[in-house]
Amino acid sequence: MLLAAASTLVSFAPSALASATPRNAALSAFSAPEPDGVLAADSFDRSVTAGLGASTQGGAWELQGDSKMFSVGGGAGMIRLTAGSGAGARLGSGSSLDVRSQVRVSLDRAQAGGGTYVALVARSTGPQDDYRVRLRFLADKSVNAQLVRRTQGRDVVLSTVRVPHLTYTAGGSVFLAAKVTGSSPTRLSVKAWPSGVPEPASWLSTSSDATAILQRPGAVGLWAYLSGSSTITPETVRLDDLQATLPAVQIVAGPAANSSSRQDSASLAFTSTRTPGAFSCRLDGGGWNRCSSPTLLGNLADGRHAFDVRATDSDGETTPMSSRTWTVDSTAPAVTFTSGPPAQTSDTNASFGFRLDEPGAAQCRLDSSAWTPCTSPVAYSGLAVAQHALSVRATDAAGNVSAAPATRSWTVSAPAPAPAPPVGRPGPGNTGVPAGTRLTPHYGNLVITTPGASYDGLDIHGFVTIKAPNVTITRSIIRGGVATGNIGLVTNYDPNATGFVLSDSELVPEFPSVWIDGIKGGNFTIRRVDVHGTTDNVKVHGNNVTVDSSWLHGTAYRSSDPNQGGGPTHNDAVQILGGRNIRVLGSTLNQANNSAVQITQDYSVTTDVVLDGNWIDGGGCSINLANKPLPTMVGVTVSNDRFGRDQRLSGCAIIAGTATTLTQHGNVWDDTSQPVTISKG
Repeated sequence: MLLAAASTLVSFAPSALASATPRNAALSAFSAPEPDGVLAADSFDRSVTAGLGASTQGGAWELQGDSKMFSVGGGAGMIRLTAGSGAGARLGSGSSLDVRSQVRVSLDRAQAGGGTYVALVARSTGPQDDYRVRLRFLADKSVNAQLVRRTQGRDVVLSTVRVPHLTYTAGGSVFLAAKVTGSSPTRLSVKAWPSGVPEPASWLSTSSDATAILQRPGAVGLWAYLSGSSTITPETVRLDDLQATLPAVQIVAGPAANSSSRQDSASLAFTSTRTPGAFSCRLDGGGWNRCSSPTLLGNLADGRHAFDVRATDSDGETTPMSSRTWTVDSTAPAVTFTSGPPAQTSDTNASFGFRLDEPGAAQCRLDSSAWTPCTSPVAYSGLAVAQHALSVRATDAAGNVSAAPATRSWTVSAPAPAPAPPVGRPGPGNTGVPAGTRLTPHYGNLVITTPGASYDGLDIHGFVTIKAPNVTITRSIIRGGVATGNIGLVTNYDPNATGFVLSDSELVPEFPSVWIDGIKGGNFTIRRVDVHGTTDNVKVHGNNVTVDSSWLHGTAYRSSDPNQGGGPTHNDAVQILGGRNIRVLGSTLNQANNSAVQITQDYSVTTDVVLDGNWIDGGGCSINLANKPLPTMVGVTVSNDRFGRDQRLSGCAIIAGTATTLTQHGNVWDDTSQPVTISKG
């Protein structure tokens, strides 16, 4: 609301403006306008042979180019161009943030090649930095109007539109007009029309931009360029009737246009280019009230506000209003975590996702370290075995800081010791449901959402999905159902469903299908499990996976697989697509046509993988390591494994590319106990 007594605006003398301005308010300022509201003007009513001389109002022209390219005569400023050349000039003695400018343009030659560019510089904050509007005269006699941002001498076109109803012929005149207002963002508009035709009421194109170096008052100028492909060289561009005018009423101090502020009050100062009888102000489209400069607004609610001011001059004529909009924001931003590690993990790496409830900048603090800027996701590596906490806070555009940071705690524990080596080679006698176990049928899919749930002795005619931590299934057969898409007989995709253990069980599809794998996802351990009849026995795309003392065999080959573009299936006993802390220990892996173990990085980085003490056979090569699609792969250990000789590529026990860092030892042929060699892929 307006600070008022009896609903009247409170005004202050100019000398009181500083004390009336709220602390920390962002202020913008303008150069003092010329007495008649004209920032610059030039009728070019003079004669100059090299240069442009001094303008009618606005000081001397500052040239950007050889002075011999410029001249003044016959009521026009002229720029003489040759193919591939350009030149410009600006009036640097006056500047403004808000200005409306126009100039009349004429060319002495019909166009060819890439045409001619003529620009009216609307706000120049330096010799190489400006907003400009530009006409491009083309060989087909059409004319395009463009909005352009130039920084460090390089142009970026913000918009291009064709000037309607204009077919240009040499010697004709075209008016080019620009309007530039505000800051952060700045609004830039263009219009163009033939001489002798009334000015169009609407602007052809408007665009907003917030490039930092251009968000301050600037000068006006002119510029022209002849395309290097043009064949009409030389060409003369004539420019006259330049005018750059200021708004009749200007807001000269107050919250920066389109800014955000924590303050619930604001002081706005304004001036008029006419001799005012009185000013009138209003807030947020309310009623007009008499006011004077500066005017103090108070008790402003959070949200966007608009202040309007107009003047009535001594002749009783009311000027168009000038407006300023800004946002009051006193609410601190909130941070919410969207992902992170489980509460208990042996992984010494952690990644967190988070979101802010409004635009802003985030800072993170791990444990008791200093706050540092961060973005989502934020990742940490090499964490100590201990309890950890990550805190995230945010600062919004108004400077509000989160009242309390969002905090996520978790514990990194020492990895569990490796299980005891299996007694004998895993197979039909020591994997699967123990003989004599009585099974209870379960019909339908089983979705487990209860933490710590335990199931034993089930014959499950459906798919199993894990959605809770510390779930255990023992002595059970899982058969799945009818698949309509890729699925595992057991699936764990939930990153929070850690600690799942499946033991002494069998995975075999009741309705075999190319879509069905055995177990897939991450955060699971299988022990003494018999998996067969699936496309892949185990498919890993997650962290913390252990396959221990299990029998992975008998994958189902099919000549047509939609996942392979209609080609044959690529069956693997174990396929690892991404993850860390993955162990395959003391297990039998065979009867897979592609590989017993296929390791890639198709889903994510794959690292900290150990294949130890297994019996491995089959595939093109039994173990296939490919770093794709990432440039390298590290952290893979293959040790103490015994290999059969049923590879399609004779003698190819292990194949690895040069971009894969592999640690291997103790790997031998099962029939001779001689060391295997590594094939290079």
